[in-house]
Amino acid sequence: MYADFFATNATFCAGELGCARPGALGAVLGAWWAAAKTTRSEGRVGRSVGGCGECAASNAHAGLRPCSHSAERQESFVLALATALMRGGSGFFVELGGHDGRAASNTIFTERCRGWRGLLIEANPHSYKMLRAHRPEVLAVHSAVCSTRGSATFAARRSVNAAKRGVTRTAIDETGGVESLMNQNFERAGYVASAPTAWLHTAKAVRLTVPCAPLRDVFALLKVERIDVMWLDVEGAEQVVLESLASEEEALRAAASGAAPNATAAPRPWDVSIGILVVEMRFNDVRRNRAIFRLLRAQGFELVRALSVWSYKILDCVFLRAGHFLSVRRAASAAARNVPVVPKAALRLLHSERRNNPPGINRYYGAGHFSMRGERYVVSEPESLHSCAVWRLNATDGTKHIEFVQPNESHHLC
Repeated sequence: MYADFFATNATFCAGELGCARPGALGAVLGAWWAAAKTTRSEGRVGRSVGGCGECAASNAHAGLRPCSHSAERQESFVLALATALMRGGSGFFVELGGHDGRAASNTIFTERCRGWRGLLIEANPHSYKMLRAHRPEVLAVHSAVCSTRGSATFAARRSVNAAKRGVTRTAIDETGGVESLMNQNFERAGYVASAPTAWLHTAKAVRLTVPCAPLRDVFALLKVERIDVMWLDVEGAEQVVLESLASEEEALRAAASGAAPNATAAPRPWDVSIGILVVEMRFNDVRRNRAIFRLLRAQGFELVRALSVWSYKILDCVFLRAGHFLSVRRAASAAARNVPVVPKAALRLLHSERRNNPPGINRYYGAGHFSMRGERYVVSEPESLHSCAVWRLNATDGTKHIEFVQPNESHHLC
């Protein structure tokens, strides 16, 4: 039973009600969810954020610093989209990795100034300790996510001084991750010393053994059945995390056949309903990117934004499953016509903010388009996510330059 595994490994905390092992989690978890439902029914606005003043006064600049800690203002756009889809009110979010709950967080404004409740998952033990201090009201889990229950080697980065002194205490760093899954796309493209993971090969790297389990187990234990916004930034483990949402039966069948979970033409819907899913994706990682796109299409998601995080080599891809936000009657109507019905307010937001400025600082992305019925808005998958980096030699001066090619399925994928 998954609860038996978690009882001796992962740590679970239900907001300010405290932490408990799964065997004793029922009472505090029930109280947390009861408070969350009260918050949603009352439409709590939130409280002030340090450096932001009163939340109500931040409405004109929602999501902008110092109110939000989102690195490229992604939180502002996603929150605006969720608000339009939900027609107001507060919702429930999940963020992996949660990091320290503050630095580069995509949910701190959403929680504190919009009254949302949520779950943060973080594997780095030092970051998790800080997360508990910075975000005391959220559900919090100290664990990595992987395909099977067990443990994993987590690579974290120490500060320069700590590395020189041989101290194992890790810095609060959002670039850490499960080492076997960490993305090496920059190294493959020829970025060696400047690659985001170059520190893995230096004295700054420290490796920790952390608990690890499928995401479906975490959600089942915490009774998470509905997520309005989910952020997924786990440094290369995104595909594994999404595949771990497949039912245990599907996962076992996939393992027996050698196929990936959710790889069938018509996979079973996940046990948890997700409305907006934001996935960090990177260039020169075509194999994983194509697998993620296929998996999410099969689950009914459509790409509505591709926001640049780093020089258009790292993108936050925003996927929407509109049926999550529909009433039962409208969902049945949409299913009968085989179209996801998106509220007009959300369509106006998606169509009007062609450059996502404001809110946000991202200037360009592939233009979206409406369906004939005017009930969908879809963005083409960015070419950079389907391209492999190839170094070419200039015969004239002997210098090398990088080119991007789009491989077909019969060739080796980067």
